[in-house]
Amino acid sequence: MSAIRSNIEIYIPRILGNVSRTNITRAFNNLNIGNTAKIDMHRKVNENGHRYSFAFIRLELYNTGPAERLKTLLNTKGVMHLVYDEEAFQYWEVKQHVPKNSRKRVDNAPIQPREVAKIIINKWNDTVPECKISYCGITQQDRIDMIEEYEELQREISQLIC
Repeated sequence: MSAIRSNIEIYIPRILGNVSRTNITRAFNNLNIGNTAKIDMHRKVNENGHRYSFAFIRLELYNTGPAERLKTLLNTKGVMHLVYDEEAFQYWEVKQHVPKNSRKRVDNAPIQPREVAKIIINKWNDTVPECKISYCGITQQDRIDMIEEYEELQREISQLIC
């Protein structure tokens, strides 16, 4: 495994109910991002009775391209989507952790549109936007488009159910 380069504190606000600490640790290790030094995971139940978790994680980043991209995106955008199961299109929204005493108060602040950096890190290529390889005739742009369409369908289904 690659040498540890630095540490980073992250926050994942929504984790599927069947995902465990072990799954999280394996995902960051398998994606060649880093070791999970600490996971502070909390379970909740949403308004529909479905279980989910949120977690505060301290990562010991490897000295790898995927780890560097994660750190860079979080430092520049503050939030990103990390696909941990490409086949099932499962991803986490990963945010840079801001300690409670350092957070700004947002009671009456206007809602600003935010830009979310999307990244897919997997075993075959480091990131979708930077890779030009195609698999089975599907280009990387096709993959990005499919993920965006999938996310739109998820939003539409959620609106119909709720």
